[in-house]
Amino acid sequence: MKTAFIYTRYSSDKQNKTSNEDQETKCRTYALTHGFEIARVFADSETSGKTLIRVGFSAMVDAVKKEKPELILVDDLSRLSRNSTDQGLFLRSLEFLGIGLVAVSEGIDTREHSHKIHSAFKGILNELYLDNLRMHTRRGQEGAVSRGNVAGGKSYGYDHVKSVTGGVQRVINEEEALVVQRIFQLFADGESPLKIAQVLNEEGIPSPTGKLWKRSAIHGDPNDLSGILNNPLYDGRVIWNRLSYKTNPDTGKRVSRRNPASEWSEVVMPELRIVPQDLWDKVKARQRQISDRSKKKMAEVGPKARTGAGSKHLLSGLLRCQDCGGNFVLVNGKSYGCATRKESGPDTCKNAVLIKKHVVEGFVLNAVSKAASPARLESAILERFKALANHRLNTKSVAKSPAERLAVVQKEIDNIISSIKKGCPAEEFVEEMQRLREQKEALQLEIQQRQPSISPEQELQRAVDKAVALLPTLTSSFCSVLHRNTPLARKALDKLFDGGINVFRLPEGKIGLKSNTCVGNFFDSALLLPEFSNSREINVVAGAGFEPTTFGL
Repeated sequence: MKTAFIYTRYSSDKQNKTSNEDQETKCRTYALTHGFEIARVFADSETSGKTLIRVGFSAMVDAVKKEKPELILVDDLSRLSRNSTDQGLFLRSLEFLGIGLVAVSEGIDTREHSHKIHSAFKGILNELYLDNLRMHTRRGQEGAVSRGNVAGGKSYGYDHVKSVTGGVQRVINEEEALVVQRIFQLFADGESPLKIAQVLNEEGIPSPTGKLWKRSAIHGDPNDLSGILNNPLYDGRVIWNRLSYKTNPDTGKRVSRRNPASEWSEVVMPELRIVPQDLWDKVKARQRQISDRSKKKMAEVGPKARTGAGSKHLLSGLLRCQDCGGNFVLVNGKSYGCATRKESGPDTCKNAVLIKKHVVEGFVLNAVSKAASPARLESAILERFKALANHRLNTKSVAKSPAERLAVVQKEIDNIISSIKKGCPAEEFVEEMQRLREQKEALQLEIQQRQPSISPEQELQRAVDKAVALLPTLTSSFCSVLHRNTPLARKALDKLFDGGINVFRLPEGKIGLKSNTCVGNFFDSALLLPEFSNSREINVVAGAGFEPTTFGL
């Protein structure tokens, strides 16, 4: 008997959950009356048809390629997709595999020649349905907002309750409202978002997510009204249509994009105000001061103004907390400490180690200077070039020497002369002999002008001597950069300590630093120095996998 697959889908939890069962029943009826045996049934529940990235649909596609049924049955084409392009591509793939598809409620059968007109028309209608659904949804949300109902998600400081008109409205959550007011007051009094987050975490006050507070949840971004300090609801205003959502066709995920401010809609609702007007104004004034100060500083620095990327301190991003794995950063301008503990408070990480900036930087630089001593690096160079020599011995060269090429040319000339002596017409070889004689003369000249050849061992020793001769200058320049040129030193240390430096506690209050690096990384780092970037010898040694070295305190 001929086999068929069934695919069903319903898109919303508001639809009847028996919808898939109803669709399956229709498809089974068609199969029974047309002599098909149902081999597999695939279904997606509460899943949109905007994209083909669905669990049930993907499983069906895989099974179709492996089992190749004669027919796919669906209730209607919108169950496959409401995107006409996706629908068309899927139908074409079935056509290529020689598999038909029937939409039983619409009477569309891809095995019939006329199906392409009907399928294309239906695909466009399904896509228009989504467009109309978006328009009606937007209109409904606009009406909900104008009536004081909620058209978006939940905001900290408010509860959602059903209204007498059947919608959902916001009411102030008094306990959370006190937290909001306190955050605004602390910021207006000069506290930073970081300090405010630490205070709230120390007091055990849960964040909007129920977890620990982070400064980003407080300061947010004034441009898109994110963060506690920028939420217009606390000022008694509902601003709607700030974001649009598009579905990424490659991933099937919705991506938010900020709409132009001119498209935002605002409704004044004084009953939702949590922050008094004077306090709101103080916070906005301080935010403007901070923004103006930042813009002025960036203008003074010019094109090299920092934008938040990169590290301005020597060891920022290199030190790691061994307890939680977070970065060690400057926590008070003078000492490095755990960033996780700094951001979210002591409950998040028990590593309370603070290391004075000048102490840890001095220690690391001294450790690097010792590790980069000329004597130690010389042994690394010898090891590297020795490895290259062994590789060269084990690798057969395909390039022939001038003498070897001359021997080949002479043999060809001898073969032509031998052919002429045997009776072959000499005029047939005139051009070839001319070419070979020119090659012979050129190779003879090259051999005469060529300097006396040196052995591979001598060539290796010359390269080693050149590299070793560079070491005193190289280590001196490298250490000088580490102490005087922070941006370049940061890049060099990134190369040297590519696994970072772990910071941990030792008994009796001592502090430990540990990093697995390798001597070869030093040469990688040295290539960043302008005077050595084009050095052939240093390029050869750079990146070699020498034995790891542990720096410890």
